[in-house]
Order: sequence, then structure tokens, then C-alpha cells
Amino acid sequence: MRFARTLALQFTREILLYSSISFGAVLIVFLSQNLLKRLDQLTMVGTSLADFSAILTALLPMVVSYAFPIALVLGTLLALQRMSGDGEILAMQSHGIGLAPIAIPALTLAAAATLVTGWLILSVEHRARSEMIQSIARSATKGGIIQPGAFKWIGPRLIFVDARDRQGLLSGVVIFDFSLRDQTLSIFAEQGALRFNSDQNELQLTLSEGDVTFQSDEAEITEDRRIEFETLEYAFDLSSALGREFSPTRPRQMSLGEIRSARKKIAAGDFQGLDEHDPIEYELEAQRRFAIPLAPLLLVMAGIPLGMDLRTRGRAWGLLLSGLLIGSYYVALILGQWLAKALWIGSGVATWLPTLGFGAGALILLARSARGKMI
Repeated sequence: MRFARTLALQFTREILLYSSISFGAVLIVFLSQNLLKRLDQLTMVGTSLADFSAILTALLPMVVSYAFPIALVLGTLLALQRMSGDGEILAMQSHGIGLAPIAIPALTLAAAATLVTGWLILSVEHRARSEMIQSIARSATKGGIIQPGAFKWIGPRLIFVDARDRQGLLSGVVIFDFSLRDQTLSIFAEQGALRFNSDQNELQLTLSEGDVTFQSDEAEITEDRRIEFETLEYAFDLSSALGREFSPTRPRQMSLGEIRSARKKIAAGDFQGLDEHDPIEYELEAQRRFAIPLAPLLLVMAGIPLGMDLRTRGRAWGLLLSGLLIGSYYVALILGQWLAKALWIGSGVATWLPTLGFGAGALILLARSARGKMI
């Protein structure tokens, strides 16, 4: 029927319009939220404009995978709200036009969003997280993490630098290291240079012309040991400076192959090189990467029948309904993960029970709407 095809094309254009506007707004909110969450780290390392741009570029794939489903369900419900408010939904039903002109374009767009989201989460997201860490680490090595003339706590270390030149060469370096058991390490060096070792995820100070003093914390040992050096390599984990999130061995920073390898290592009792030792964390992360891409399809499936009944509601109902749909889905996933970490249910059940349950509920609502029944 020509009228139905025209209606489907018009509905597709409206979804794309509202979804594009929603996507821009959601993306800005998500980027702002992530940047504010990392504001302490960015301030600590003295991020430059170029480094900030690199960090922002790395953040984009991480937030887009969550912005897609939210924007699409918002766009679908806002388009349905406009049609309901103008009486188009009622006119469709009066002329015996079924759900197809509405459901087919919406579900086609949702399926496309699911494919894009799946690609981002499975292939891009973990690399983007690693790139963000390296961008922040590169900023740190330029010297912003250590301000001349001021003492700076970096984890369990107190560091002082007298001066830093334009090339990043440090002079008058003093380090008090309280990370060692039963003793304090004091380092004095005339010069030093800071760099980032990406292989070991360490910030490394190459110190020259100085000495190291070992002071015991035990009362019966009163004599300190002192060692002079010409060159000394002193390193500490990036995570000790910027937080545990910046460890490269966190599950979310691994590929699926690396996650499988980590699970095998943990099963064999080998925890070397792993920041997270709980196998459930790796299992949940692997399951999440296959479940989250289904969010656009599931949310739109549930949104279509609910949106068809908006004609008697107020103008803000579409936004409220979108929030309820999105919130209920993600809260169910978070609750499932919490139960799995508490060892009450398995990781597969924690991830797929809310996903499949939400999908089954959406199918039931969609079938009722196709038969002309109100929700």
C-alpha cells in the first residue's frame, strides 16, 4: 500500500531527526560526565590541549556505545509522541493500517544500531581505554605530575623537584618512599628525567648523581644505610599515581582473547601480571560485551508498543517513558552483576536473565500492540 510506504518513510525520517538531536545531547552529557570523573587525574598530570584532544578522542568510542541505544529509544518515542499528539496513530488504526509502517523502520534502525554497538564494544572499546591511559601517562611524563618547588604525594611516595627545564629535565630531586615494609627509602639526586614505560605501565625516573638512604622503622635498628649512585632507575606503577582504573590488566582494558587467557591463568593459580584476581570479574566482562549491544533492539522493541499509547498522555510523557525504559534495563543488568559478585548467581544468569527477560516482555507488548490491544 502506497500510503503505508509513505508513512514508513516519514516515520524513519522523524526517528533519524529526533535520534540525531538526542544523540548529540546524550553524547555531550556522557563526555562531560567522564571528563569530570577524571578531572583529578587530568589536573594532576597537567594535561595540555593536544593531550586533552587525544583523551577526548579515546573517550568517544567508550561513550558512543551507550549513547546509541539511549538516543534511538528517545528518537522513537518522541516520534511516536508527535504522531499520537497529532492524531496520526488514531488515523492509522481507523483506516485498518497495522503496526508494520511503524515497527519495520524502527526495528531496522535498532538492528543497525545493535551491529554498530557490537562492533564498538567487541573491537574498539578496550583499545580506546588503553589509548586513554597512555594519553594520560604521556601527559604525566611531560612533568605536569610533578610541580617544581612543591612536595607532591604520588601514592605512598612524597616527591620534591627543585626545578624543571623546557625539555623536562628535573634538578634537585628528593623522594621519600613509604611503600617498603619496615623501612623508609630516601633518595636525593642532582638530576632526573621522567618517562612512561608502556610495556610495564610504569612511570620511570632516571636519576643521576645522588644517594639512597634506607632508614629502618624498627626501634632496635638505629643505623641507616646509605648508597651513592651515578645513575639510578626508579619506577612506580601508573595506577599508584592515578588510581586502580589506570592498570592495563583491568578486564575492561583487555580483548576477549586476553580475558580468556586471564581466566585460564587464574584457574591455574597464576596471578602474575593481573591486577584483578577474581575470576567473576572477567566472566562478567566477557558476557557484558555480547549482551550490551542488544540494548538498542530491546529498548526499541519495548518502546514501540508503549509509545503507541501516548495520545492520552502529556507532552513530557515520552521523555519520562524513555527514562523508565532505559533505567529499568540498565538497573536490571547492574543488579544482576551485583548478585553475581556476591556469588548468589552465575555470571551467565546475571547477564542474560535480565536481557532475555526484557526481550520476552518487549515481544509480548509488541504482539499485543500488533493485535490492536492497548498496553
